[in-house]
Formats: sequence, structure tokens, C-alpha cells
Amino acid sequence: MLVEGLQKNRFISLRLSDEDKKMYDVLTTSWHKFHSKSLSEKKKFERHQSLNDNSDNPSVMRSGYGQIYFENRDNCRDEEFRDIFILYGSELHRNDIPWPNEDLKSLTVRFANLFWEVSVAVVLLIERGLCLPTYSLVNHLLKKENENSAEISNSHLTNFSIFRYHDDIEAKKIHEAYKVPQKCMVHRDKGYVTLLPKSTFPAIQALCDIPQQTLSSDSNTNEKMFLELEKYIDQGEVLVYTGRTLEIVTKGALRPLIHRVARYPNVERVSSPFEVHCDLNTEIHFEKEGSPKVVTVKDLKEAMDWDSVQRKVLRADGISPEFHSQHLNGELVSLLTLYGDTQVVNE
Repeated sequence: MLVEGLQKNRFISLRLSDEDKKMYDVLTTSWHKFHSKSLSEKKKFERHQSLNDNSDNPSVMRSGYGQIYFENRDNCRDEEFRDIFILYGSELHRNDIPWPNEDLKSLTVRFANLFWEVSVAVVLLIERGLCLPTYSLVNHLLKKENENSAEISNSHLTNFSIFRYHDDIEAKKIHEAYKVPQKCMVHRDKGYVTLLPKSTFPAIQALCDIPQQTLSSDSNTNEKMFLELEKYIDQGEVLVYTGRTLEIVTKGALRPLIHRVARYPNVERVSSPFEVHCDLNTEIHFEKEGSPKVVTVKDLKEAMDWDSVQRKVLRADGISPEFHSQHLNGELVSLLTLYGDTQVVNE
């Protein structure tokens, strides 16, 4: 059922227990309170490393507060500052993470562990649904020396991020707050699995096949449209969708969710995605011209980053949903062809 749902819709939803829902509401409220502080106050809890640096240097702290700046030079959106507090799985038990307070630490670690356990269970069910050997996919998440030890502390790139989307004038200091809704670039997550609890304001817009009969009684065809998924789930539900690395590993048996994030004037939104990633040194096996070929997840990531550079035109909000779908799905074929494995599972 889980694999069928991911193959048909590219996402599923899970429901938190009543107790976890209450505690997650407390988590969201507490982080919103922190992110609403002045920038100078928040910088006291700043991470030590650039948000774009995921090196293996254990002496450099990657977890903590940061601020992401998007220039949005495509002229389709206003520039953006976004608050983030990020916790990396491999640093979960470090004592030098700059936590704002013990309550936030306790709650955040609790949900990072919970979401990790759910993610591993999802991947195990995917293995079963696709008739793959047990742990064949889970082991991709872990460093080799920790094979079969599915602990979050063994997953270097997996992270739990608490974002605050806003139009805060103090943070921008350049222009006035934006006046119209903004939409980020249409994209797919690069990792294995993403868990996204319903945020404080619906903003995830996913590219979906919508039967035309729901729009018009005169047609039975499908039309691709962007739907705000969070409008269709309840508080306490969690969206689950897969990323590009899992798409490549399964040769397209599971396609990632094509989506974008909207932000709105005079709206503060707290969103807490949990992103499960492979270790960069994980080896993926392909076959090229009858001979085995081994590439690392780092190789795949660099190829995916280059694809992203090549398709900057897709930032334009006026591009049709059908074009997004055809172009982004075509990248899978080009990536697999690059490594010689051209057999792609049909959707």
C-alpha cells in the first residue's frame, strides 16, 4: 500500500499519535517564539559552518541557527531571508550544539529520533514493496563501518530543519516587505525521503495529476496542476515523499515529488522538514556496456547540481505545469544514461 501510494501520487500522509501531536504543537510554538527574536539575539546561537558546507570535519559544528539569503535574480520573486535552525543526525548527541534552551533541545531531539525511526520504517517497507533485499536501501543512509546499525547518529547528512518564512523588514534592511505572494523554484528534494509535518500555514504546492472530471463533467482526461497539499491534511499529519537519490537507485520505480513553496505577505510560517540523505561516500552500482560501474552519491549529487544550474529558466512562474513535468522527469533518463544504466521503470 505504501509503495502504491508513493508511485501513484508521489506522496503519502501519516498521522501522529495524539500525544505526539500535542508535543509537536509545543515544538512549533516554541521555535516560532525563538525565530521571532531580534537577529542579534538569534545570532548568539549561530552554527559554526556555512549552510552549504557538508564536509566530514568532526571539529566543525554544522548544527545551529542560520539565515539563508536568496537573491532571486530571475525577477520573478522578491529577494528573501529565511531563518533556520538545523540539527544534523550525526551531531544529535554532541554537547556543543548552541541550543537556545533545554526545553527546545529536548523536544527537537525527541522528534528527530521519532522521524528517523519513521523514515527507516518507510524505507524498509519500500524495500519490501519493490522486492529488494532487506537493508539494501537502508544501508545507503549509513557510513559503511556502521552497516546494519540504523541509528540516526550514523547518518551524516540527514537533518531536521525548523524554518521561519517571513517578510520581516528588520531582516531584509533593503526593501520593504513584499506585496504579492512569492513562489520558489519548482524542484525535487535531492535525498532519499522527506517527512514534512503540516506547517503553521499551507504553502507546499505539488504538481499532481488531477482528473478533469473533478474540474469539468465534460472530460475524463487528466491535467497537471499545482495543489496546496497542506490544505488537504489535518494538523498532526505528516507528508512523506521521496527524493532524487532514491529515484535513481530504484531506476525510476519511485519518482520524487515535484513541488514548490509559496510565501505570502504578512504571514509568518514555521515549517519543519526532516530530510533523510545518503552518506556521500555510499557506492551506487550501475552497468555500462555490460561492465559494472560504481559511482558515489557525491558523484550523483554533483550531476544533480549541474542539472539544476542548466534549468534556471524553470524558475519562471509562467512556465506550464506540463512543461515542468516533462523536463524534470527527462532528467532521470539523462542521469542514468550518463552512468550507462538506461532501463528506466515506467511510471
